Amino acid sequence: MRLFHKSSCFPLVAFLAFLLSCGSLNPSQAYAVAEFSKNRIEDQGDSAIAIALAELLHAGRLVISDQQIIINDPQKGDKGLDSSVVTDKISDQFSVISGYEMDKLDHGSVLYFQLDSLLLTMKETIDKNLPHINKKEVAYKEFGPDEFTKAVAKAFAAKTKDNVEIHITNSYSSLRSFWNRPDKWEKYAIEKRIQGALYPKGKPVVDHLKDGSKHIVRVAYPEYYAQSCLLCHGSPKAEKDITGTKREGKRPEDFAGIITVTIVKDSLTTH
Repeated sequence: MRLFHKSSCFPLVAFLAFLLSCGSLNPSQAYAVAEFSKNRIEDQGDSAIAIALAELLHAGRLVISDQQIIINDPQKGDKGLDSSVVTDKISDQFSVISGYEMDKLDHGSVLYFQLDSLLLTMKETIDKNLPHINKKEVAYKEFGPDEFTKAVAKAFAAKTKDNVEIHITNSYSSLRSFWNRPDKWEKYAIEKRIQGALYPKGKPVVDHLKDGSKHIVRVAYPEYYAQSCLLCHGSPKAEKDITGTKREGKRPEDFAGIITVTIVKDSLTTH
């Protein structure tokens, strides 16, 4: 994944009206982890926290994607995927992606509190869905990275009193779900910046905007298809996957969309 601390200025006037990756992290895949997470300092700014939250959610999506064959095994009951096992995997993946180690962060900091709260939300989401995950004779459990993200995003927004919103989206031509449709800012971030010919691969877009009376920080964190994503998104193109949706013929490292994290500026606390 990708760590950039620079904030780019976004034209406010034009945009005041204004979360499929997957798979195990592999150095050969273009996640740009090492380049941007070396010697990372514990930054407490809203934009840095937004990036870290996106990285943690991305780690969760990677782990859930990696477990899809196990989750959807109709012959097996207990999958060995209780929430502690899964969140340990997520924490390990997050450390590789971000350069942060949860147990070494300042436990009194806003950064730690928000990351820990998001991880707990993931744990609670897995606990809630575990009985269904462990059902035998059900081939498709409807608990992939997107379903996981949607549930986590809703619960986390409630915990933060809507001061943090998480969304996954892509360009309209690549959408599978109405819930994932991009707003104007997300569409611009994808089409005019992240997919621009000269834009550094893996770099998050960070903008400071005004939404009515509120000042907000928005991060668009790019994701790229990994091998396990291709079970649903790969080849043969147009052949239906386990969800009944036509595959798109994607390959590893193709652009897979963005995780958007929106934070109301100076709203985050440690309680």
